[in-house]
Amino acid sequence: MRVVDLDRDMSDVIPTGTTRDSNFLFQRMTEVTLACAEPAPGRRILDVASGFGQDAMTLARRGARVVGAEPSVRMTGWSRLVSARESGPLPFWVRSWGHALPFASGSFDAVVCKGALDHFDRPARAIREMARVTRPDGRVVLAIANFESLACRVARRLDDVGERWLGRTLRRGRRHYDVP
Repeated sequence: MRVVDLDRDMSDVIPTGTTRDSNFLFQRMTEVTLACAEPAPGRRILDVASGFGQDAMTLARRGARVVGAEPSVRMTGWSRLVSARESGPLPFWVRSWGHALPFASGSFDAVVCKGALDHFDRPARAIREMARVTRPDGRVVLAIANFESLACRVARRLDDVGERWLGRTLRRGRRHYDVP
C-alpha cells in the first residue's frame, strides 16, 4: 500500500533562510535551474512538483507560458491564491503526480523539477514522464540538493562531536544538512 500526504505544506522541508549555507545553496540552485529552462516569451515550460509556485511565477514573469503541476491540494491552493494577487502573465495550476503527467508528448519546450525528486516514490518513472512531455529538442532540468556532500557530512560530524563529546546542546529542528 502506498501512503502519501496530499496535504503536504512544506513544514517538513528545510527552512532556506536559517543559515547562510542553506540560503546560498537554494538561491543558487534556483538561479541555475530557472536559467537552464531558458524562459522567454512564447516558450512553454512545465514546473513539476511546483510547490507554492514561486519558480513557476518567476518563469511566467520572464515571459514563458508556464504550467505548475503539483499533487498537494494545499500547495496548489496556495499557488492559486498567491498568483491571483500578481499582475501580468500567470502560470496555469494543475494537480498532477510527476509520474503521470496529463499532457501530450512533446507539449513543452522545457520541464523543470527543482528540489523535489528526492520526495518522489517513483523518480525514474517521473523522469521518463518529464522527458515524454518535453519536445525532442527541449530540456528537462532536474535540481537536487546533495545532502551527502562533503560539506554536509563534515557539518553533521562536527555537530555529533559537539553533542556527544563536548556535551553541547544543539538547537533542535531541521539543520541545513538534514535530508527532507
